Amino acid sequence: MSVHRGTTFLTSIALLAVLTACAAPGAAQPDEPPAFVLTSPDIDADGYLPDSARGNVEEYCGDGDNVSPTFEWTGVPDGTKSYLLTMTDPNYPSYIHWVVTGIPGETTELAAAPDGQLSVGVVGTNSRGEGDYVGPCQVDNGYLYTLYALDEVIEGTPTTTLTQAVSLIADHVLGQASVEAMRH
Repeated sequence: MSVHRGTTFLTSIALLAVLTACAAPGAAQPDEPPAFVLTSPDIDADGYLPDSARGNVEEYCGDGDNVSPTFEWTGVPDGTKSYLLTMTDPNYPSYIHWVVTGIPGETTELAAAPDGQLSVGVVGTNSRGEGDYVGPCQVDNGYLYTLYALDEVIEGTPTTTLTQAVSLIADHVLGQASVEAMRH
């Protein structure tokens, strides 16, 4: 084997080793966007919301403060122009707790708000009525908060239901992130 062919062979082996290491499972890909993640500092390590988040539908949840939790998110998909935020109960999917459209795309956090009346966006209709929020009611039941990143500014009205909001955002979802929480 000539010196030139031997050097080329060794260079090829070294290049193959580098490429294999880069493609290994779990290896970070340089052009992979960060994950879109929704969190709430109000949810404790065991997944429970504070008592202030308890709903105020007396026959079901008692007389809670009905304060929506604080939310923060990272890894916003490129091109996000607005968000839709929902609160649903996977165990009782027909009961809708919260629908918020028109959250501005530059927003990356929402402060806790009495009756879920945020300083941005439009609170739509839930199972209790127009422009309303119903905090968690059932003890040790999971509630799902989902944030959708949208490629257009999509704003509903206080009469917008979850079904209508889902229709409005069809073909505009760049990403979605969820966090589940329970009440004590």
